[in-house]
Amino acid sequence: MSRLDRRTQKWIIGLAVLVVLAGGAAACWIAADRLEEKFNVAPEGAGTAASMTANGGAANTAETISPGDDDGASAATLYYNGRMYALNEDITTLLIIGVDDFEIETSDTGRNTSQADFMTLVVIDNDEKLYTLLQLNRDTMTDVPMLNLFGEYFGTAYQQLALAHTYGNGLEESCENTVNAVSSLLCNIPIDNYIALTMNAVPILNDLAGGVTLRVLDDFTGVDDTLVMGTTVTLMGDHALTFVRARQDMVESGSNLRRMQRQRQYISALLEQLQARAETDPMFYQQAYFSVNDYIVSDCSLETWLSYSRLLEGCELAGIVTPEGEAVAGDDYMEFYVDESALRELVISLFFTETDTQ
Repeated sequence: MSRLDRRTQKWIIGLAVLVVLAGGAAACWIAADRLEEKFNVAPEGAGTAASMTANGGAANTAETISPGDDDGASAATLYYNGRMYALNEDITTLLIIGVDDFEIETSDTGRNTSQADFMTLVVIDNDEKLYTLLQLNRDTMTDVPMLNLFGEYFGTAYQQLALAHTYGNGLEESCENTVNAVSSLLCNIPIDNYIALTMNAVPILNDLAGGVTLRVLDDFTGVDDTLVMGTTVTLMGDHALTFVRARQDMVESGSNLRRMQRQRQYISALLEQLQARAETDPMFYQQAYFSVNDYIVSDCSLETWLSYSRLLEGCELAGIVTPEGEAVAGDDYMEFYVDESALRELVISLFFTETDTQ
């Protein structure tokens, strides 16, 4: 296996890893030998937010908008607090989606039962050679696009961001609708591609890595009594899925905020473990990829993954960030309300540069 091939496998598995941390991975299944046939995204010469877009995604003809506007256009410029900002065209974005189902759930009725429990946007700054992981709360209250029986947009509903995936066929339509909902939440920034997995991939990748060792910071009493608060454990098999997925039956509140913290803790530990395994086994990432490929769906072709591997060559992780806000108990479910000012400032810091043009 060549050096480039190893980088490619490492990047693919790195993306898969980020998805499974959430305990909800995607509801879309596709075999590896159908990637080229089903998807035809050719990123050669692309690699910027303006040129790499998801099929039917949110990156349309750009125009000047203000934060919070929902006119369906992607943001080329943004005016905020008396200053003008231009979209950084050296940014490439990829949305990682995790859906709360073990099996593939498809539908021909325009709705499905699979929610996006985990959403993290990989933001690659090609100029600075940095990438940031923007973790989004699945309980975020926002305007979610609705699709009819034919997969056509017919309006929005103010509800949890996770419900965007319930519109559509449970496969590509639902993933693309989630892309559009996330883009709208983030001031209509373009999202280039997406990848999603099922929850079944969590124990597979975890065990291939040799298990993940970390300190248990939450009280899992009644959920998994082997995960004792304050102890250091090596997660194996379904214990890893429990660690990153448990929420409703925890001693803590039903808020998703604590679970998101566990997911970030798990991400850091798992990536370190995967890297260590790969250093001793040059075929490790290839093995891991083919072990989880039945649980992956993406609008990326193999050529696109190669393009991403080139983009990430030499890049360093700048950090994991998440929007500020408040979690409250709604009539039926937990609801997370983002701090609009803080969100706009976060979006500007990740995707825009200040310009003198006004």
